[in-house]
Amino acid sequence: MRARRLFSALAIAVCACASTLAPTVAPSISAEAADLPARDSPSNFPDISGMFEAYPSLSQEVRAENLAYVVRAQARASVERRTQAARDLATLDPSLRPLIRGAGQELAGYIEEAASSGKLPLTSALLPTLIPEIPSVSEVRNEFAISRPVFVEPSSITQIAGVNYEAVGALTFPSDIALREFVTAYTFASFVPEIAAQIAASGAFVAESAIIAGLDSPLDVMAGRALAVRILAFHFNDDDVRAQLRAARKEVRGVLEAICMENLGHSSLSRCLDASVESGLNLEVNQGLVVAQHAMTFDFPSSTTFDSSVANAGAASAILAESFPDLSPPQLRQLLTLTALPAGTPYDLAGAVSTLADKDWGRINLAAALAATPKVSPDGYLTLADKHISVENQADSSRGGAGSSGVFHDISEILTFPVAWLALLVFFIFFVAFVVIVWKLRRKVEDEWREYE
Repeated sequence: MRARRLFSALAIAVCACASTLAPTVAPSISAEAADLPARDSPSNFPDISGMFEAYPSLSQEVRAENLAYVVRAQARASVERRTQAARDLATLDPSLRPLIRGAGQELAGYIEEAASSGKLPLTSALLPTLIPEIPSVSEVRNEFAISRPVFVEPSSITQIAGVNYEAVGALTFPSDIALREFVTAYTFASFVPEIAAQIAASGAFVAESAIIAGLDSPLDVMAGRALAVRILAFHFNDDDVRAQLRAARKEVRGVLEAICMENLGHSSLSRCLDASVESGLNLEVNQGLVVAQHAMTFDFPSSTTFDSSVANAGAASAILAESFPDLSPPQLRQLLTLTALPAGTPYDLAGAVSTLADKDWGRINLAAALAATPKVSPDGYLTLADKHISVENQADSSRGGAGSSGVFHDISEILTFPVAWLALLVFFIFFVAFVVIVWKLRRKVEDEWREYE
């Protein structure tokens, strides 16, 4: 009886500890709702409709799971997470949000102040032009006519207070929210590769907000993110735009360096960023990569296996050139190949896409490539000095999702689960062992006392 009471008390203590370790939501970045400025469509931008020609071949099982994922995501979201989602979606223009969140709270206020005081004029002018109105994107949305989840399943997916559902279009594939967020996030990640994983994770966090709000589904986000990579590759291969990107990169890094050295007393930008990200959205590079990569697969299982080569790695390698000036173009392509996702996820379907220019954009993992520490062997081949968390391992890790028994964990849980729960598990094991030992010793003493009497 006493042993049962001890174990009951232990269970209560564990529940209490678990409640104190519940994940917290990163503080919001305030943003006022505003209409996006009109953007001109580049006359030579390629038709992107071929990227999505495999979508009709997706099975009904995958499509059903895609919608079920949204239902689970919203059901699991706390009140605080829903409030954060509403804040994230208050404006469709991400502006400096990915940089501010990725840099951490210590730098956030200084960055906002620098922007408001006109110290980032080149960057502020450039960002809106990076997301042009491309006719073929609208044609794809109209062709597939995929409505937003909240309108498809209104009985299961409710509208979140604070989200202006009338301000967004009715069609979602590919996600316009993910497209804008990831174009901006990857741009800043290329400017400040030291915190590329954290910046990309910010984009993934907002994409998840759109899912929680019922505006997007995982397939919508995956398609929007892949399109963002292709749009950036187009910009970085354009001489005029690349010159503007280079100037904006210099401007951003100059402002960050001034903040770090003059306001925060750090001796270098790199040391400042290492210290500052601890107060940001993610604590470590690998955690940031898990979050960023989650928005690329959402744990949908890989259906087929293709060759490890990555089509269009050459075009996308231009995005890495400023971050890795010592690498040759073939080595940059190799870096993208080494960090790319496995082929065969439901959206990827590389074998079903007929045109080479439309393949593999969903596999290119810019966050992992920019965060990598590549080494060049004497014969010129590239190796990665660091091994980041792979996508294959994620389905068996702390998250869950479409490919793991339907258990949804949001990004805030990803960030807090490994260390906190591992510590709790170790404590639990030792405590149980202690209780068992004490109980056995007491029984032994009682038995010996009876024999003595």
